[in-house]
Amino acid sequence: MLNCSCTESECSKEVQLTARQSNALKNHLNQDSFTPAEVAKISYRQLLHIAGIGEKSIELIRLWLQQYGYDVSPPPRQRDAQRINKQVEIAKKTLSKYGYAVIPPEQNESH
Repeated sequence: MLNCSCTESECSKEVQLTARQSNALKNHLNQDSFTPAEVAKISYRQLLHIAGIGEKSIELIRLWLQQYGYDVSPPPRQRDAQRINKQVEIAKKTLSKYGYAVIPPEQNESH
């Protein structure tokens, strides 16, 4: 049974991708057909950038993959925060290098 909030009779039904999702994946993979293994190799971030696929589509793709023993999980939030913090530090150094003063928000509000 899949990890979802459906009833047992609903979960026993095979999950099918819509034509829109199938076509979007075919276009992305540049193939006439695809296997669950090929779709499982696509990262969550890549799926988000495929035209015709959004959050709801990804959820259905995940359910479809789970019935074949695969899954696509969103990237961990902690890594995103670390990546963003690193980008902010690089931006601050670049701005400082060109003579701009970088003032933290709490200091900026008092002026």
